[in-house]
Amino acid sequence: MSIINEQGIQIDDLQDIIDQYIAGYKRIYGQDINVEANSPDGQIIYFNAQVDRDNLEFMVDVFNSMNPDTAFGRILDMRVAWNGIRRREQTFTATNITLVVSRIVSLQGLDGATDGTGLTFTVADDTGNLFYLDESITLEAGTYSLLFRAAQGGLIEALPNTIQTIITTLNGVDSVNNPDVPLRIGVPEETDPELRARRRASVSMFAQGYVQSLEARLRNLVDVLDARVWENPEDVTNADGIPPHSIWTVVDGGTDFEIANAMSESRSMGCNMLGDQSYDYYYPDGDFKTFKWDFAESLPLYIKMELTSAIEGYTIDEEGIRNYLVEQSSFRINAPADASYFTTLVKQFDPNVVISSSEVGKYVLPTDPSPTFSSFVFPNVKKERFLLLTTNIDLHSIT
Repeated sequence: MSIINEQGIQIDDLQDIIDQYIAGYKRIYGQDINVEANSPDGQIIYFNAQVDRDNLEFMVDVFNSMNPDTAFGRILDMRVAWNGIRRREQTFTATNITLVVSRIVSLQGLDGATDGTGLTFTVADDTGNLFYLDESITLEAGTYSLLFRAAQGGLIEALPNTIQTIITTLNGVDSVNNPDVPLRIGVPEETDPELRARRRASVSMFAQGYVQSLEARLRNLVDVLDARVWENPEDVTNADGIPPHSIWTVVDGGTDFEIANAMSESRSMGCNMLGDQSYDYYYPDGDFKTFKWDFAESLPLYIKMELTSAIEGYTIDEEGIRNYLVEQSSFRINAPADASYFTTLVKQFDPNVVISSSEVGKYVLPTDPSPTFSSFVFPNVKKERFLLLTTNIDLHSIT
């Protein structure tokens, strides 16, 4: 019997519903009635039973939608609003691009575009992805490194030395190029599982531990992808360089005001702060406090794998594997990279692939001749988070 009680909701399966219909028909028309699936009455019974089962499954969906941990889609958006959060929108890849200028030019950025693009100075990579200048600027002859943002949100890699096409032609702008890895790679709109996890974390915002509360508030900001807070309660500077009785906040994304506002709500009284970023936050009474933090920095991650196939003559889709690893990879601030994690992703992408060896690597120092590889690696400093590009994935297929 389908019921809703203190244990939750329970519904009959399809066969139980069919048996109930058959028993009812026999009580009405007699025990010798033909209710086989190929009979007219049997057809009606099976049809009505399936309708009932569909309606019961709909009731289960409605019941589960009341719980943020089981709701989905736009219903989940409404449920998490109870906790004062909303689904994180897609973000945009950001990268520095070098411009060579031969005369005085004025370039319009996104800050001067009424429709989001307008006459914004635009460049493109070798696959046609457009990038907009972030802030308007007037330049004299010389070489400049300026911040650009991808026109489309989501995963756009912006590989080094691929953005070399000028879309907005201006006399005086001779060439463009992106010599370095992007500052940030965009991510798609937050998925249901990601939003559920963030909602669960958000309930710690009102915890007594201000470090956990501050982390939760920062991660709850729509434009923030991640945040970490470390404290030093001791009387001497610790191994991470955090001064005595201070906190070190590292944020991936977000605006200065939003970050300072979150810190003002959760910072412990008398606590010092460490960081190269600062913002003077003014209170309603006219007093202000300077809040300090650091933005997360990207550290390129390298992967090398030896692959073979479990099927003779099978062709391994190396390009597809590279793209899948980048799409499925997301690293937190100061989080390690584990080669076994990428091995699992490769098996998810193609169960026919056998991974004979897998390692991850990084540059410990910029002067290193090559990356150092092992089964897992940690960022060099706590404010770093790994960044994976397809060009840094070395796959060797053994035939």
